[in-house]
Amino acid sequence: MGWKKLGGEGREFCRSLEYLLETVQALKEIVRMGRMLDGKGGLKMDLKEVWCPELLRSPTPASEDTKATLRQMKDAKKTLAQLTKSLDVTIQAVTDATIKDCQADGFALLPDDILAHIFEMYIDECIIPDYDEFYIPPHNSPLILSSVCRRFREIVHHVPNLWRHISLAYPKELLRLHRERCANPSVHILPARDILHTHADMIDKIHPYTQWRELQFDFLNEDHAHRYFERLQPLVMEPFHSLEYLSISNDLREDPEDEDSEREACGNPDREYWGEYGVSIYLDEKHMSFVSSWQMPKLTHLELRNFMPHMPLQCGNVTRLSIRLSDLCEDDRLELSEFQDLFGWMPKIESLLIHFDTEVTFNTDLEDTPQTSGLTAALPRLTHLDLGIEVDTPDDTIIRFMTLVDTRKLTRLALKLRSGNSHSEGQGEAVFEMWVDALFLKASAGDSAPFACVEEFTLDAVDLPGSPPSFEHIFTSLPNVRHVSLKIPRNSKLWIAEQWIAGGAFQHLRSLHIEVFMVKTSLYHKSPVGCHPLLYSGFEALCFSRYCDEFEEMKVRNRVPCFSAEEKARLQFLFKDKLHWIDC
Repeated sequence: MGWKKLGGEGREFCRSLEYLLETVQALKEIVRMGRMLDGKGGLKMDLKEVWCPELLRSPTPASEDTKATLRQMKDAKKTLAQLTKSLDVTIQAVTDATIKDCQADGFALLPDDILAHIFEMYIDECIIPDYDEFYIPPHNSPLILSSVCRRFREIVHHVPNLWRHISLAYPKELLRLHRERCANPSVHILPARDILHTHADMIDKIHPYTQWRELQFDFLNEDHAHRYFERLQPLVMEPFHSLEYLSISNDLREDPEDEDSEREACGNPDREYWGEYGVSIYLDEKHMSFVSSWQMPKLTHLELRNFMPHMPLQCGNVTRLSIRLSDLCEDDRLELSEFQDLFGWMPKIESLLIHFDTEVTFNTDLEDTPQTSGLTAALPRLTHLDLGIEVDTPDDTIIRFMTLVDTRKLTRLALKLRSGNSHSEGQGEAVFEMWVDALFLKASAGDSAPFACVEEFTLDAVDLPGSPPSFEHIFTSLPNVRHVSLKIPRNSKLWIAEQWIAGGAFQHLRSLHIEVFMVKTSLYHKSPVGCHPLLYSGFEALCFSRYCDEFEEMKVRNRVPCFSAEEKARLQFLFKDKLHWIDC
């Protein structure tokens, strides 16, 4: 770039540079003498001694000398500005020219085990649960990673975990590669569009079932499952020695094609592949007997969706159980005794996730209690309970289920409540109160501290405003909770009152995490307006209580664009350095 000539002459620019060089040299000598700009490590310097030493030495400097020195310093400042700008432009130019090389070098510096971990996360995130053909799309295959460079290829080929996910819909050559590079795969069996696409015959092309580490079996209904059971039954002669995770999912869907056309397409019009079985959460006795015969000594994680076993499962070492029931048929009446039997087959369960999204309830009289019906609380080792309730699930379902849980042993309680945007704000408040009353019925009945051991509590209710009495009911029922996490809408009715704390709430609280969401509305309900819930949430009662000294962290994740700066400032005033604010 061209330099502007100061004073119209190039020599003026040179004089300014000489002045700067002399000044920097003087500064260098002063620093060598032990005097620093900030005064640390020695005496603090007077910078006027550097920029205009002549004026400081003269008791009465002449006016002309003062003007000349002032002009010299101003010229030097302009020169410094030009030099700084030139340096910025040069830095950016060099950065643009080398950024790709720098990034490549940085990536190349990562150890192989870190790269392998990154690749594993990439493969896991590419899984698509409802994909019709491939559980992992071909363009996300480990083969793609291996084609990037020689180093990637060496890592991918020597990390079996990258090849663990396989689908029966994979081409034979890809199945062969997976079989060669991973001895204990995760096998995914997904719903097919029709009987010609079940890929049941591909079971013979993958690893022997005794080597499977995971099995995720998802079928449309029992007709679809029949094809796989028919193929598996003559093969299963030994225990599933390596199986650690099993997922059985029933979509409860009717067959997509007409039965007659399907039988003709299969070349066997006399054989009924479709329509032989009903759409139900219960398997046919023959099929259930087959599943019941599976010996799974290493299984620790079991997931069941719209599938209730009515014969014993041989998986006594399961510690994590997940059950999801949604859109059940009216004929599928739930039996509380079947849940108790299921829990009895797995006495080591420590963590239970149960999700209800159905109008179907238990086929038990509401007046019955566990004592009168012959039922007792199960799950002797249960400490973690995650309970999801959606839409039109009756409170009776929750009341009956909670009789099987010994809440006095729980240390972690997580609730996910969803209205499905099918209610107005007033109706949503009533639904919230109904479910909360059902969940904390034992506390209402005067049981001695039914949730006394719960230290970690999570509430996810992003489309339900709740109500002050319900929130009070929740937190006064958790006298020893230490860590609370809330996901609430911007119109939440959360209000912490002094009477809550007097009633036993938050007396041992260490952290409070709140994530605030915009209200999702249906076509028929307008989004509520007004103040953000945190503006009037009563945090003063929490901050000024005699228990506040033990409080450690208040974290807010804000997903509301119109959140007021006033409220953020008020929270900062209340919680000071304990507040961690994140705008999402």
